Amino acid sequence: MKKLKNYVNWVQGDWDSFFHQKGENWRNKDYRYINDIFNLSMLEDSLLDVGCALGDGLIYLRKKCPKIFRFTGIDFSSRAIDTCRNNPELSEIEFYQHDITKSLPEKYDNIICLATLEHLEDPETAMKNLVDATKKLLIIGVPYLNRRPDKNHLWSFDENDFSDLADSFYFDKSHKNIWRCTRWEILDVWKDR
Repeated sequence: MKKLKNYVNWVQGDWDSFFHQKGENWRNKDYRYINDIFNLSMLEDSLLDVGCALGDGLIYLRKKCPKIFRFTGIDFSSRAIDTCRNNPELSEIEFYQHDITKSLPEKYDNIICLATLEHLEDPETAMKNLVDATKKLLIIGVPYLNRRPDKNHLWSFDENDFSDLADSFYFDKSHKNIWRCTRWEILDVWKDR
């Protein structure tokens, strides 16, 4: 993990403004991609979406994960959480504002965290908190070597980052991402990709 130069470290107000400008359906492409490489319909019980933004990923996950009985979304941005809570398509999902560099208040069977760690001042602590809060499966997606650069990316990751915390990973050069997963035997299929 390497800290990038010339980044812009956004605070909560910056994210609030960003989400206001983006609209409600801009991020679900990342969730669709996960489903292309991993059968999300196999997930069971509870699921937490970390960095849920405006909830479009959770709308997609609800359709793809019929065995999940409880969906929860968290984000650092109060505007994102308010938008989610006021969206009728998300009315059955629990949302709360949370900074993942702080411990999560409970454990979840499954946690998905996409395009989030690269924005945090302390991604290692966040990763440890996510591992501690996961009962079965943790999926984390970060851009590989910052090949999908953004002015608010603080970190660049490679396939060696978090190796002490992750049981397996899938490195996707074509999409310039690293997907790390822990705690579920089904992930053996990823090792062959």
